[in-house]
Amino acid sequence: MKKSRVPAALLLVAYGAAALLSTSGALARPPALAAWLHPIAGGIALLATLTLRGGGERRQPVLALIGLIALLVGLPLFVGTRAPEAGGLAALWPADTPAAFGALILIWAASYIGLSLRPNRVARGIAETLGWVISATALASLIWTSLSLTLIYGLVAFPSPPPAASIGLLLLGLRLFAHCRAHRPAARGEDVRVARIGIGFLVAVALVTTLVTLVALQTQIERSLYQQQRMTARNRELIFHYATERLYVDGNVLLKDSELARLAAQASRDGSEANRRRLFQRIQEQLPFRVVRAFRITDRDGKPLAERGSLNEADTLWSDARGAVELELKWRDGNPYAQMRLQLDLPGSGTVGELLIEQAVPAWEQLVSDTYDLGRTGAMTVCGYHQQKIRCFQSGRHDSLWAPRERSALQGWVEEALNGRTSPDWDPLITHDDAGRPTVLVYGPVGRVGMAMGVSGNGLAMLVSSDAEEFYEPVRHQWHRILPVVLAIVLVAGWALRRIVQPLIRALRDKETRFRELTELSSDCYWQMDAELRFSEIVGKDLAASGIDTARWLGHAVSALPLHNDEAPHAHAIEAAMQRREVFSEEVLRLTADDLQLRYLVLSGAPQYDARGRFLGYRGVGRNITRQRQAEERLRHAQKDLLRAERLASLGSLVAGVAHELNTPIGNCVTAASALNEEVERFNSAVEEGKIRRVDLSDFTAYVREAVHLLRRGLDRAAGTIRKFKEVAVDQSSDRRLPFDMGAKLGDIVGLLSPTLSRRGVALDASVPEGVTMDSYPGAIAQVVDNLVLNALTHAFEGRDRGEIHLVVEVLPDDRLRLSVRDNGVGMNAAVMDRIFEPFFTTRLGTGGSGLGLYIVRNIVQEVLAGTINVDSIPGAGTTFTLEFPRITPETSAPAPEALR
Repeated sequence: MKKSRVPAALLLVAYGAAALLSTSGALARPPALAAWLHPIAGGIALLATLTLRGGGERRQPVLALIGLIALLVGLPLFVGTRAPEAGGLAALWPADTPAAFGALILIWAASYIGLSLRPNRVARGIAETLGWVISATALASLIWTSLSLTLIYGLVAFPSPPPAASIGLLLLGLRLFAHCRAHRPAARGEDVRVARIGIGFLVAVALVTTLVTLVALQTQIERSLYQQQRMTARNRELIFHYATERLYVDGNVLLKDSELARLAAQASRDGSEANRRRLFQRIQEQLPFRVVRAFRITDRDGKPLAERGSLNEADTLWSDARGAVELELKWRDGNPYAQMRLQLDLPGSGTVGELLIEQAVPAWEQLVSDTYDLGRTGAMTVCGYHQQKIRCFQSGRHDSLWAPRERSALQGWVEEALNGRTSPDWDPLITHDDAGRPTVLVYGPVGRVGMAMGVSGNGLAMLVSSDAEEFYEPVRHQWHRILPVVLAIVLVAGWALRRIVQPLIRALRDKETRFRELTELSSDCYWQMDAELRFSEIVGKDLAASGIDTARWLGHAVSALPLHNDEAPHAHAIEAAMQRREVFSEEVLRLTADDLQLRYLVLSGAPQYDARGRFLGYRGVGRNITRQRQAEERLRHAQKDLLRAERLASLGSLVAGVAHELNTPIGNCVTAASALNEEVERFNSAVEEGKIRRVDLSDFTAYVREAVHLLRRGLDRAAGTIRKFKEVAVDQSSDRRLPFDMGAKLGDIVGLLSPTLSRRGVALDASVPEGVTMDSYPGAIAQVVDNLVLNALTHAFEGRDRGEIHLVVEVLPDDRLRLSVRDNGVGMNAAVMDRIFEPFFTTRLGTGGSGLGLYIVRNIVQEVLAGTINVDSIPGAGTTFTLEFPRITPETSAPAPEALR
């Protein structure tokens, strides 16, 4: 074995031994590495180690060992000897690995051994074909698992293979390719090898970039969708809770009616029909019979005094008592309703009776019947704790109450919700329904929001679920839009060989704060200081996540906290403000904890005084904004990537225009060359036959001179177009500062854009005074004009066959210029003008508009050209963009914006 392969061999042997021993139980397996220490991947690693001897020859003992290991690894998988659970020797063939992997391992071993024993052309061709099949299968399974296609497309019948096994199978395919190359009798040419390496490298880069982009896109979209589902669940929880609280309020209002208790006491004492009628009439006046179905009032001995309707005997989901009001949530015929039991007390007489009311709760019924906010497959489940049992009802199900199965995952989540805990904040919770289909679940308690952002449970919980296939529908939609673009990029990269084109969109981020819960708007902690400005009390939720260690905070001042190295002056400034007894707000501190992670905490506080005006200390709140700061940083990076992609799209439009402009002169040259060739053939025939005459020679010379003139004129025109494109393209792809003539620069831009505009019936012209010399960034000006003209082409002439765009340059005092880009299109209203320079704002969403073109223009004009830009438009009368900037751009230490890099 070559020395260069020894480290790789040792690494493969160590991984294989660790995977097999940890699976069999002989070695402890860390939980973080459980998915990667896979036994099948370990066996594949041992197989790959045996192929690292080098050269094309293999000794028979090594080949026999390869065949034995392949049989031990692949045959049990292929025949179905797999263990559903870990433990014991059978766990070496887990059930999560498909049988096809076992068949591919056996086929690989047969092909590898066959090529080693008979290295002929047929065996090599079969081995290369099988190598492609194995590698493609491994790569497809790795993509399948990485992108969670089972969840996104709802393909329950096709489970995701373990990624470690897929990577191992891909390694076997690559080793088979290397084995075929070792047995190739003659090496291919250097150009072929370089081309294959280049194409392979570009395809690999494009594939990895695509995977990273799709995974990032999937993560951001699914997190946003999950936050939306969490917000839907929280809104329903609040509606359900407020409707419940309203019942308590109505019950207490009835209890405050002392006349009702007095009439009940009189009816109980004398039993007269008149008192009972007055009691009935009093209840009729107090109860809202629009929702009350029935009621019954009894005396202290349970004897009925008055009643209306009949009380149903239905299943009770939940009950609770507050003072003299007892409330029960019942379920009957697919609808929830409430039953209240009120204890009637009369001063001096104690309890005189009991009022039992059965009434409908419209808010509850609407939550059960209305599912527009849950989607096509969404469902809401409400669970309660009653008589030591958990009972539930679900929207869309009209049967009786039901309970989750014992020791099931659903029972655990319901119990967590009943105990005041909620589902995960960001990553979706995936479970399976009774039919085995994956679903996305959100759960939480039904209660009011507490001061520490917690939800105080009252024995009720709500679960909102939706089918995973519907949940991931926006992800599929975005993928279907991106994949054709990515495929085009891969084809262009393979054809160009020397250009590595990054994917148009590397990451898309939705604002993670769009669907933040109402509870996240409150503070994370409350703190209090004594008169010596030392922390005396700190309370809140999850203080460790905010970087607060109470042992290190209590009894210390702000400057003595575990702060970042640069925060000492800021801390002293806060202490100085407190010494002056000033109120401070939104002061950001950077904290370091024992885990060395940097955290951001926002403190706000105010001085506290007693009744005599004596200073007691400070009291305030703290808010952890670490996640917000990290999200802002990631968002800035994503916006930079999108700006670069927009610039590449701008250059692409120039390429299309140049190609159209070159078509006519080159076509004329081809026609002239063909005619010249025919004339040469005719003249050559005349010479061979000896029939040449002076007039023939004169005609031939004139014809050749005319053809050469046509060729020269066409080629000069093509060369001029290419020269203009090279100048503009090079300027737009760099941020060089150069002296240049403004008229010539705009003339080149007009020449390049005119072919594209003429196809739409749009005329473009430029008016520039003579001798306007700039000392600035030609690339910046070219990109600004290009974006403004193409923006007008996209939006200004919709529904029109013809249009005009004028570029006008005026010389202003103080050595400044004014550039106006004016069109006679449809114009825009005031609402659009107010937002036209905002990033990602477009009126053509979904039809090609990205919303970044004018945002880039404004950034370039302000940051690079040190100028200003304004827009003026009248609907139906066109739009004018007015740019003013110095002729000589002032020197600045600020770097050029990302749009020019």
